Amino acid sequence: MEASQSAEEKSYEQALRVIGRHLDRESADQFRIDEIEDGFAVESESPPKGTEQRVTRQSRFPWNRLGDLDAFYTAGRGLSRRASKNEAGLRKLGSQLDEGQSAGLTVTAKDGGLEVVTQSANGKQARDYSWDELR
Repeated sequence: MEASQSAEEKSYEQALRVIGRHLDRESADQFRIDEIEDGFAVESESPPKGTEQRVTRQSRFPWNRLGDLDAFYTAGRGLSRRASKNEAGLRKLGSQLDEGQSAGLTVTAKDGGLEVVTQSANGKQARDYSWDELR
């Protein structure tokens, strides 16, 4: 069964938590998240393991898939797993973005934090966050 979300139900906190968990599972240390018409496009890069080269991946997260993934991850919350840096930090960022009624989101991982660009009625706004701010 597919969980669909209307415009009123869309939550950056939910979406970014799910995407963050995905990035943690990939061990991604560099990434870019772009809000697109039906969800998010994510490009991530993971460090090499052993003699491998860095791995670059591209993923799409439509809003309806994010709802399904959130329900799946919520069902496993009782397991002994703690939220990692990307999941916890992006969830907190999403919560702040929901409060500010942001839209047109782009998030880029930088050394020590995130660069966040949003579009609003007031135009384009950019802000840097440190990982410490997002704990």
